[in-house]
Amino acid sequence: VELVMTRLHAGGKFGGGSYTASGGLHGVGASVVNALAARLDVEVDREGHTWAASFRRGVTGEFAGPGPAADFSRKSGLRQLSKVTRRATGTRIRFWPDRQVFIKDARFSFEALTERARQTAYLVPGLTISIREEPAPPVGDSDEDHTEPERIKQEAAIAAFERTLISTNSPFDRSIAGDTTALSASAQRGLDLFQGKARCVLCHNGPNFTDNKFHHIGVPQTGPLQEDVGRYAVTKREADRRAFKTPSLRSVALTAPYMHTGGFKTLEEVVEFYNSGGEAVPGKDAFMSALNLTDQEKKDLVEFMNGLTGELTNMAPPKLP
Repeated sequence: VELVMTRLHAGGKFGGGSYTASGGLHGVGASVVNALAARLDVEVDREGHTWAASFRRGVTGEFAGPGPAADFSRKSGLRQLSKVTRRATGTRIRFWPDRQVFIKDARFSFEALTERARQTAYLVPGLTISIREEPAPPVGDSDEDHTEPERIKQEAAIAAFERTLISTNSPFDRSIAGDTTALSASAQRGLDLFQGKARCVLCHNGPNFTDNKFHHIGVPQTGPLQEDVGRYAVTKREADRRAFKTPSLRSVALTAPYMHTGGFKTLEEVVEFYNSGGEAVPGKDAFMSALNLTDQEKKDLVEFMNGLTGELTNMAPPKLP
């Protein structure tokens, strides 16, 4: 089996009597346990060169030819094979199983291998994994052919995963679909406030209740930082100082604590903060001013936000390699 990983910051550890060869990116690496291999070849592209190491049943060395039956001599350290562009990175692994270990006619599950590779690619944006099974004598009536590489790539992997975590069928969703009983009378009054007097809709709008923009609303600074500069840390624009992205309000009742500082423990505290107009600090967005909500209006607003709690994605934790 040949496994190819590209755009992987490959800085593998080889040598000694090591049973592993690895290269990693932000802690997510390609690791192969070679104690079950009659031969294991690993190549790493890094810093303008291709480096290589080979193992025979866990012992480092060099093969004189192709395949596990080739003459083998023990050697330690890496071999420098060739030059590549300095921007090229990647790890290539070729694995020949040790037939002394496996039962007769044992075969890899190619589907299981690709599923593991897919889970790895999902965690590392831009990582490309290619898996290929070299031709072998057929086993029984099997007509499986995996000589063509299976190529797996997931762009913006974490973002793509997060987009699958959706909240649906909330009381609000059912209400706008025509169910007149989905929202309580208090929640309905809260919706009117949300769109009117409370001015929430200025930023929390659209199907996800966010304008996806950045705002400075005068949140009290808590925690170890004297000042969290927010978006300014990225843009260096003074107008973005202490500006933070508007979060979605979908299932907001389940996501305490609130604000970028985590300084508010309940939705009631959040509503009280907005009702006060936020801290009196320079650069705060112009729409942040006192709302003068009554106690009942505050309760109605919280009741509406509770009505945004939907059915969450049911996801079992994946089995990672």
